[in-house]
Amino acid sequence: QPSLPNVYCGTYFNGKFYGVDSEGKLFSAQGDSYTRTEIAQVVAETDKWNAAEMTYDYTTGTTFLLLSSRDSNDPQRQLHRLNLDTGDTEYVGTITKANQLRTLACDPDGQLYGIDGSGVLFRVDKQTGVNYLFVNSGYAGGMSVLLGADGKPVITPVPNSYPDD
Repeated sequence: QPSLPNVYCGTYFNGKFYGVDSEGKLFSAQGDSYTRTEIAQVVAETDKWNAAEMTYDYTTGTTFLLLSSRDSNDPQRQLHRLNLDTGDTEYVGTITKANQLRTLACDPDGQLYGIDGSGVLFRVDKQTGVNYLFVNSGYAGGMSVLLGADGKPVITPVPNSYPDD
């Protein structure tokens, strides 16, 4: 394919990768190729919002999409439900400046989690978007929620010091 817009976020479900690109378009791609099939425009105001993260909840068949404001003076996030077949979105709630989630993941029981830019892990209410502190890791690097074999978040202590190289 010709040069394509950057992928801003994505999730894998039922043998397909679903993503939202820098132009706010939802697309799918078969798991064994990367040929994109455009589904719909899901971010209307790409000058104001960009798709930041998405995850699939197997307990309800729901995809959650996290939008990030491009306004550095008002850095809010919005949580939406996303229909992967049509691209229709349903607003769930606004996530406050204090809890700027960067990642999302759903465990096998349907609990939604997110990590903010300071490394704090939150439980996220799927009906309102409200965040509840789960654990403060103390690490503020690029990360994603890691779910163990039991489907629960893996919490590891952050060392206070590192051995010499």
